[in-house]
Amino acid sequence: MKPRKYILGFFVSVLKFFSQLCYNFIRNWKGGVKLIEVKKFLLAKKVRILGIASLALLMLIIFLGKIVIINPTNSITSGLYMRKLFKSYDYNSIMNFEVEKKYCNFTKCEKKGKTYFIKYIKGKPGDKIKISNSKLYINDKFEGKVYEIKGLNDNLKEVTYVLKKDEYFMKGSSEYSFDSRYYGPIKKERLKGEYFLLMSREQVSKIFKWKEK
Repeated sequence: MKPRKYILGFFVSVLKFFSQLCYNFIRNWKGGVKLIEVKKFLLAKKVRILGIASLALLMLIIFLGKIVIINPTNSITSGLYMRKLFKSYDYNSIMNFEVEKKYCNFTKCEKKGKTYFIKYIKGKPGDKIKISNSKLYINDKFEGKVYEIKGLNDNLKEVTYVLKKDEYFMKGSSEYSFDSRYYGPIKKERLKGEYFLLMSREQVSKIFKWKEK
């Protein structure tokens, strides 16, 4: 999953809209071909201002594409997430991380390029993970059910292990989240960034029309 492409697409659309608006404005400039020098100067000045504004908007798009992502799923609160400057690796930190491509056979994700999920840190190095009777326990505390997924964990067995150094157990807030219950712990090197919720889906929908993916 590459959530950043959705916000980039939105800002590109905005850029195209304003570019067309500026073009129509210049094309329909009053005064005909024989503009007086003052109008020529003003027109040139407006073009320069529009060019600078377009460049600034493009730079903003690139910047936001690197620090803001969209989570369209319900595994955690859907909405816009902004990247933090530093990663804390604390419990309940929201992390964006890379998973192996083979897991795309069991959930929706991008078929091309790298695959990223966004979840909470629920287990840290040294924590005990136990799956018994289709239930997940972290340090002997019940943390949710584990469902059978055909072709992935057809025969659920009791499993107990301790997270090793640089291993993290990732989990969504939804009971049906596709997370470490099914693909195991995530190495620290795969945790690409820590995020916080910038704007929820409900807040976004009040401003823009949210399209289901």
